[in-house]
Amino acid sequence: MSLEKYSLQFFTKGPSFWKDMIALLLAIGLSLLLFFFLKQPMVSLSPLPILLVAVWIIFPKLGPRSDQAIFLGFFILCFFIDDVAFAPWGTVNTFTKEMGIILFQSFGLTGIEVFAISFAILCFIITSREEHRRWIRLGIRPFLLIASLVFFSALIATGFGLITGGSLVTSLIQIRFMYLFPIWAFIGFVVLRDESYFRKIFFWLTMLMVFKSLQLIFNYMLNREVYAEAEYIYEHYFSAYLTVAMLQLLYWMWRRPEGLVKLICLLAFALSMLAYILDARRTSYVGIPFAIAILLFFLPKTFMRVYGRWIVTTVVFSGVITAATWNLPAPFGLVGSLYRSFGQETGSGEPSYRDLENANLFREVSMAPLTGLGFGKEFDEVYPLPSISHVYPRYKMIPHNQLLFAWSYGGPLTVASLSLLFVTMIALAGRLIYDEDMVGYRYLGIFCLFFFVQFFSYVFGDLGLQSNRNLLLGGLLMGGCFRLLMERKMELGQC
Repeated sequence: MSLEKYSLQFFTKGPSFWKDMIALLLAIGLSLLLFFFLKQPMVSLSPLPILLVAVWIIFPKLGPRSDQAIFLGFFILCFFIDDVAFAPWGTVNTFTKEMGIILFQSFGLTGIEVFAISFAILCFIITSREEHRRWIRLGIRPFLLIASLVFFSALIATGFGLITGGSLVTSLIQIRFMYLFPIWAFIGFVVLRDESYFRKIFFWLTMLMVFKSLQLIFNYMLNREVYAEAEYIYEHYFSAYLTVAMLQLLYWMWRRPEGLVKLICLLAFALSMLAYILDARRTSYVGIPFAIAILLFFLPKTFMRVYGRWIVTTVVFSGVITAATWNLPAPFGLVGSLYRSFGQETGSGEPSYRDLENANLFREVSMAPLTGLGFGKEFDEVYPLPSISHVYPRYKMIPHNQLLFAWSYGGPLTVASLSLLFVTMIALAGRLIYDEDMVGYRYLGIFCLFFFVQFFSYVFGDLGLQSNRNLLLGGLLMGGCFRLLMERKMELGQC
């Protein structure tokens, strides 16, 4: 497997190449020394030598695809370091955790927000007027309107909440990152304009998730006592990205003819699966069968003519086995025991924290069905919740179920906008899979579909809209799916 087609493609060969490599290795060594010898808070400066040398190497050599090269470098950094907002690795400290301050520590704005805003502006400025007109013909205006509806409806609900006694500070906390999704969708539309770059994104996401899997296994082996009672090892949303990476590895095993590549992918898949199991994110587990079920409706007719009978037989057989083993303990009744585990956090027979939280949110919906509570307030604890303020101080401002959060605070307009957003995501991925004109894009559609369903699972169950990387990848892939679909339709004279 050649890395050349997945690389940034701006390095030169010869003496200049080796000079760059020596400078980069020296910078990595200096950053490691700073990491081990500096004390807090100065340790956050340890990655600076790497960043400065990277800028020195990269910028003079960017070609006509400068926007794609810049974004790919940022994307690799974003998924290499850790999102410190979600306490990665628990109490264990790592180099990637310290580097996470660069993009995910808030100083009024986080680094990832600064990049998103500035890069979107840069993309707009450096694009010619002719290309702007092409964007309009491709339908960017209605696309960005759909991507922005959640944010706009949240602003309306914020205004209502402030009028009815809400706090401006609380409302800004609650809708903190909603404005980022349309920005990432725009960036995805701009940079994911061809299949080859789409492949680069999935290639590097897979490489980074395999690296993170190795890091997770290594940390677990060194700190088994620390993680014995921990909720997770790495972070909440790692499993969503790892699901896509494992799909890519399976695809390579299927499509690549080289035996060595198949063996490497098999080994990487096994390590990734081990990390997936160790991190134990049930929200991600639930998303996989739902994605498979949705995929069945998008499979193209030509595929179903050949494999339809086998697929239907497998689905029926799996359904019968699941029903027969539903009440059995794991591993025989894996699906049923996994479903029941969502209601057992507080002990058998008692409502779980999520049950009580959802009951309070449904009450808020019933109290204000047309307007919602309005952002800027905390929901009332009619059904008292166990206090989790020591680990999550904003539990009454931003509940786990983000669909109910949107409904109870933003009313039917906000939850309808959020629902439309996910329907659009899944429909775009489905068009890439189903349409006979999209041959060559189908595997990209499948990868995107699985992530969109993972994203929805976390939005439904675990604060999915509060993660910068979820918003980044969701918006990026949505924009890319739309761009590929409309570019192919334009080629065929359909738009």
